[in-house]
Amino acid sequence: MNYCNHRMIRAVSGLDTTAKLDSKLAAFVNDIIFVGDSFFFKTLYDKSARKNFSPDEFVNKTQHECFINQFLMHDYTTEKLLLQALLFSDALIEKWIGLNNGLTLQIIIGGEDYNLSVNAHILRVGDDEMVPKDNMQIYHHPMLLRRSGVDDQG
Repeated sequence: MNYCNHRMIRAVSGLDTTAKLDSKLAAFVNDIIFVGDSFFFKTLYDKSARKNFSPDEFVNKTQHECFINQFLMHDYTTEKLLLQALLFSDALIEKWIGLNNGLTLQIIIGGEDYNLSVNAHILRVGDDEMVPKDNMQIYHHPMLLRRSGVDDQG
């Protein structure tokens, strides 16, 4: 399931869809770990001082996951950042569905040009949404939410 604002629709129109996912980004897809009932990209979790923040320091587990699982695209590729973010989210959702864990993954792609970021977390009933799907037009930059399953989470 995908949700986006009109700025993202404009941004993705005309993208070259023949590109392949950058190998640095592909490595993240196969780098998923679970710590308790939270999911993280192992590379970001291991390399970051962020892991030293206790989940108790956040309002909920979703915020904790988003804090650790966020990265700027330009740190991992220099080519067609938005297209690479979309290819990454395709590969990650495919991997997630293959895990068959019954959980819905949400990927947030937002920003423009050099500041394009990707963020991923488990969609949990009861946790506030980091980016509310029903109010995406308020963002002044392109925003896209991608979910691994049907939208049965609200």
